[in-house]
Amino acid sequence: MTFFLTYRDAKGQYLFDLICHHLNLLEKDYFGIRYVDPDKQRHWLEFTKSISKQMKSQPPYTMCLRVKFYPPDPAALKEEITR
Repeated sequence: MTFFLTYRDAKGQYLFDLICHHLNLLEKDYFGIRYVDPDKQRHWLEFTKSISKQMKSQPPYTMCLRVKFYPPDPAALKEEITR
């Protein structure tokens, strides 16, 4: 899935909300966006900071939606897509 951000200084939360809306993902608390820097180190995108200031490489950026937290009881999740 490819997204083009129209705002130069878009915050991580904007991108996360855009992805969750596209996937119709309502239980967002378990997910985050991860990226790999030019040194092959993995980082979680911070939602309160500008995306462009967190990236050390040049666009286009490659990021992945990943599970950040696992619930203690996955059966208690309401949405099938979250499970």
